[in-house]
Amino acid sequence: MVLSQGNPPNTNSSQFKKHNFPNFGELDLRFDVAQLILDAHKVASLPAETRYDELIPSRSYIAAHFPIKDSGYVYILVTKFNTNTSDQKVEVDLKSIVKESGIKQFRRGYSSESSSYVPELDERRYTNIPDNLPPYLASVLRLFKGHIGRTRFAILKANQQIKEHVDNNLDHTIRIHIPLITNNDCIFGVNRAGVWELKNLPADGRAYFVNTAFPHKVENNGNEDRLHLIVNLNTQHDIHHLCLTDSLTASQQF
Repeated sequence: MVLSQGNPPNTNSSQFKKHNFPNFGELDLRFDVAQLILDAHKVASLPAETRYDELIPSRSYIAAHFPIKDSGYVYILVTKFNTNTSDQKVEVDLKSIVKESGIKQFRRGYSSESSSYVPELDERRYTNIPDNLPPYLASVLRLFKGHIGRTRFAILKANQQIKEHVDNNLDHTIRIHIPLITNNDCIFGVNRAGVWELKNLPADGRAYFVNTAFPHKVENNGNEDRLHLIVNLNTQHDIHHLCLTDSLTASQQF
């Protein structure tokens, strides 16, 4: 049994985009890091069919676009794919899409307006919160004002990196990072207009917005694995206080 938040909200002009937000920002939330680490171990210890591992299309994409030596990036899905029977899955060969057309064609696969839409590739569709999550972890997800999307524990192993790439624009989904285990040599970088801003996100109980709509990368140059809880939000309620523009509408700014 899962608790469903329903279908992801439709994108609209009231949502601001990447240029309206800083590269990094803090949310006014505080969490128990030690308890979340314990909960990560609990979720990881569940059988694969219970913990809701990623579906094959998402795995294929990650493998194709984030080649990290010796599986240096590992993640455990927390929320579950919303299997709404009203959606029509388009049968496509994901490997062909990635090989022949690259990232732009792949992005069509998670756009609900595209004829190539594949629901499993749409992070906004992972809205179901399993009822067997550890209680504290479940309470953390309920603290966010926005609509929860694909949420997972992510491990970047020591001396590994995630290469430069771009995620969705912020009117589609936003990324919130809660660092749980890190080190001083673990650096997050965001490239805005050719200028890299490099930042270490400490495991201090805070939740950090990262503007992953710009090119970004992560380097763990330390000797300890990095563990983050990454919460995807399908709406921007939790980052409105970070918006750089107050006087103009989102459509005027992009």
